[in-house]
Amino acid sequence: MRCTFSGNYFFHIESTMKASYAYDNALRDITFEVSNGGCAKLLSTFNSTIDNCNVYDLDGPAKRDLFYIGKTPSSPPSFNTQLRSVQRRAGRLSSGIHDIKLAPNSARDTIVQNCTGTSGSGYSIDLGGNQALLLGSSKEDTVVRADAAQLVGFVLLPTALRNQKSFD
Repeated sequence: MRCTFSGNYFFHIESTMKASYAYDNALRDITFEVSNGGCAKLLSTFNSTIDNCNVYDLDGPAKRDLFYIGKTPSSPPSFNTQLRSVQRRAGRLSSGIHDIKLAPNSARDTIVQNCTGTSGSGYSIDLGGNQALLLGSSKEDTVVRADAAQLVGFVLLPTALRNQKSFD
C-alpha cells in the first residue's frame, strides 16, 4: 500500500470508549511518501502491530511525530504495541519531532524492533519513560526518555544519562 501527501496522520486509530481499547490493529507493508503530517497515530489500542512501514521523500521537515502511540484521556494507555522495521529513508524532522514517539505514561509494554533510518537521517525514538523493549536500532539513532526501557544490543547507560542520549 502507498500513502502519499499527508497534512495530518494517514491512520488515526483510537478508542473513545471509557476504560476500553481499540483491539488487534495491524498496519503492514506500507510506503509513506511526503508524509510531513504524520503516518500513524494509535490511541488506547491493545495488541497493535506496525510492521515494515517505510517513510520516503519528506518535502521539508516533518511537522508531527511520524508514528505516535498514546492514549485517549478517558481510556487506558496503549498496551502491547509492536513496531518492527519502521524506517525513514530520507527527509528530516522538525525540532522536537520524532520518528517514533510513545506519549509519557501512555504506551505500556511496547516493543520497538529494527526501527532505524538510513545513514545521516537522524532517526529519533522517544520512549516517553514507558516500559518498552528496544531491539536492534542503529548506533546513529537518538533515543530519549528511555529510563524504563530495556535496550538490547546497546550499553545501558546510568539513569542520569538515559533521558537524552545518542549512540555515537
